[in-house]
Amino acid sequence: EGITVIDVTEEALAPRQFGQSRIVILVKSLNKFISSFFDENPLSMMTIIATYNYRATVLSPLSRNIKEHLNIINTLSDINAIGEPSIYNSILVSTSLLRSSVPCSTKEILFIYGSFKTCDPKPVQDTLNLLKQNPPCVASCIGFDAKFDFMKRITEENHGKYFIPSSNEHLF
Repeated sequence: EGITVIDVTEEALAPRQFGQSRIVILVKSLNKFISSFFDENPLSMMTIIATYNYRATVLSPLSRNIKEHLNIINTLSDINAIGEPSIYNSILVSTSLLRSSVPCSTKEILFIYGSFKTCDPKPVQDTLNLLKQNPPCVASCIGFDAKFDFMKRITEENHGKYFIPSSNEHLF
């Protein structure tokens, strides 16, 4: 089962990168990723979560409905994304959704994160423990700009990868 958590704050998506705005890059890349995900994993399910305004909001339910996920991605720029992202709340929502999946399924959270901060209601260690309490869960991140140490720590402690694209060709 796959959960894609997207930092949709203005800080994350407004800057230009590789000659175009990050939101344009994100929408194009996620369209490719979602199509590939379901081509390669036809029995898997996915959900899309957005983090902004100190919350994590489920944009599409955990399902196999590729059209619904693609429609959500194509409307990301319509979100009034004020406030800061919250990694803790994103993990809390993600792990609660993953609890409903079958025990033998692979559970992965992919963060697409462009901010250098997180606004969480709990300390850093509580955030890390939240993922450890819900194994087996792999957490990976695609970041923009420089590495965010906290996100790097989450990926390292949860068998994931942290990737920062250096050009359009390196995205997804």
